[in-house]
Amino acid sequence: MSNRIQSLALVVLGVPVLLLALPAANADTIYVCWDGSGDYLAIQEGIDAGQDGDDVVVCQGTYHENIDFRGKAITVMSSGGPNVTVIDGDAFFHVVRFANGEGPGSVLDGFTIRDGLGWIDPFGRCAGGGIYCEQTSPTIKNNVIEGNQTIWFPHAIGIGGGICCLWGARPTIMNCAIHANEADYGAGIYCEMNSTPSLINCTFSANWAVEDGGGMYVIEPIWRRSPDSSPLTNCTFTGNGSSLGMGGAIYMSQAVLNLTNCILWEDWASQGPEIALRGSDVWPSWVTVYYCDVQDGQAGIYVDPYSILSWGEGNLDADPLFVDPDGNDYHLGTDSPCIDAGDPNFVPGPDEQDIDGQMRVWDGDGDGQWIVDMGSDEFGSIIPGDLDGDGCVSQGDLGILLSCWGSSGGDLNGDGNTDQADLGILLAHWGEGCP
Repeated sequence: MSNRIQSLALVVLGVPVLLLALPAANADTIYVCWDGSGDYLAIQEGIDAGQDGDDVVVCQGTYHENIDFRGKAITVMSSGGPNVTVIDGDAFFHVVRFANGEGPGSVLDGFTIRDGLGWIDPFGRCAGGGIYCEQTSPTIKNNVIEGNQTIWFPHAIGIGGGICCLWGARPTIMNCAIHANEADYGAGIYCEMNSTPSLINCTFSANWAVEDGGGMYVIEPIWRRSPDSSPLTNCTFTGNGSSLGMGGAIYMSQAVLNLTNCILWEDWASQGPEIALRGSDVWPSWVTVYYCDVQDGQAGIYVDPYSILSWGEGNLDADPLFVDPDGNDYHLGTDSPCIDAGDPNFVPGPDEQDIDGQMRVWDGDGDGQWIVDMGSDEFGSIIPGDLDGDGCVSQGDLGILLSCWGSSGGDLNGDGNTDQADLGILLAHWGEGCP
């Protein structure tokens, strides 16, 4: 028997064992449902009852709450995703608060976060309408953060309409849509005092600042004191604006940012419609732009005498051809120049997906080369493991993968070979999209 046939036989025999190893129901899962069918009626009650490592699963519906993770390393997740599960702050306080030392194990997954009103921070500012992070590093993923604000609060400057990061906050924010939030400064997200979020596969759209930073505002973070910087990877900024200030998409003051595979298009401000850099003779601002689509190219970026723009290779100034920007559909159209135009050496993280939960790297233009797209959407991608394209990862896909073992036909990770790594991806997504 050949080595290849022996290997294939081992895989086939091992499949039932691997299927049994798929995650089972967690004994420490707490269910929250407004109709009384769960363990609790309110999300905060579920959080208060949970212990580190627990999952709080929230059924579909709208919850009028302002929740606090209280330092717990728990996952709070919706059962149906942000389109059907909403946390509404009723314009009273932050909708979600992380301010008790939460780390990456504190996870917020799959909600629409809306109608939050920031609250007074130690400096007398109205801070963090949707999500407030102070000295914490939670994981925030697969959420829609929209319609929150920190303006119109009497006698207080408003910062961070959608998200506010203060005092060394280092959240990981991935696969989130941050839309139509309002603030005086940093309507989409505001970062200050050594705060360094990682932003991956996020869309910032239609956020509005009275002053600086329609999409994002960063000032005096630790980035200026370190050779490393927090990344913005595969993010889309569009339709964000500043009425009286600078930086329609991004405003930077004494900060360092690296933008890779991003789209910045049709943002607006009096100076620096896409990016504005302000520095000092001691601490300059410094932005590196690499494989990005920026409207008007370098002319769309304001750079003061104390700041540095590193304009790297692979950048474009071309209409990204979103499907329907007027209808808030920022998927890439069929003829978008951003398809397969990202960094050719980009390697996605383990099981990384685009903003729709689909494969992050896909051969969108069909030329046989797997190259990441620019922006938060990966054109033409499918559910990881859905090899037959029926929208469901099931036995048919497993059959295709096994029949292509040792060739490229069932390749799911872009390495040109169908092997155990691809089988692992398929099994990790077993049942996704299925009725």
